[in-house]
Amino acid sequence: MTVDEHDKIDGMGIADDNSTELLLMIADHLPWDDVLWHLELLQEKINAYLSFVASGQFKETYPDHAIQAISLLVYAKETVPQEGLDFLGRVNQQLQAFPDYQFSIQLHS
Repeated sequence: MTVDEHDKIDGMGIADDNSTELLLMIADHLPWDDVLWHLELLQEKINAYLSFVASGQFKETYPDHAIQAISLLVYAKETVPQEGLDFLGRVNQQLQAFPDYQFSIQLHS
């Protein structure tokens, strides 16, 4: 499961130190040669994750956890260019307005 598979969650878990934090992982193995194409893939994947959260599907896996925070962890194989960093920053800002959960995006490369 990777960034180009929009219908799949790449990874999901509960933070060890906080049972109210859901971790959702995006595995991004693709090169950034075509930045626009890559950003579109990433945007589609993030939108799919937001739909997953909004639908409450994660509660089927973690019914005993009162989730209050959600971290989107983007694991990038390749160095993310400035355009990608700017995009993730804008998404992070927009997610602060999400009504039910405290969101954050973290980039790991």
